[in-house]
Amino acid sequence: MGKMVKKRDILLGVVIIIAAFIMFMVMRITGGSDGNQIRIMVDGQEYGVYPLDQDREINIQLVSGINRVCIYSGEAYMEEADCPDGYCINQGKISKVGETLVCLPHKVVVEVINTEGSQDEETVDTVAR
Repeated sequence: MGKMVKKRDILLGVVIIIAAFIMFMVMRITGGSDGNQIRIMVDGQEYGVYPLDQDREINIQLVSGINRVCIYSGEAYMEEADCPDGYCINQGKISKVGETLVCLPHKVVVEVINTEGSQDEETVDTVAR
């Protein structure tokens, strides 16, 4: 039974990587708009939101290991990760809305977002008399 679970985990990982690659290619072809922030999620929970216009390093210390996300010149990339495959480090730099970096072993997702005007679009204007 243990081998069956591992085969399913590997299959799930491959499917997620293929889906991420397809999303990456679609974003590259359609040329998404520039984002102004990144959102880091760890195991489905928001870890933090950081502006792309401020250079910095974000160290994510987990029980399963470490990841270091860097923001430099308006782009974010995974500089370091001690996961077994290191795939997340080779994903390159992201700066367009919807682009992501994913570290499957550590369950870390970095996504470019654009928060400019998002509240204005959701807010209904009212007039007080």
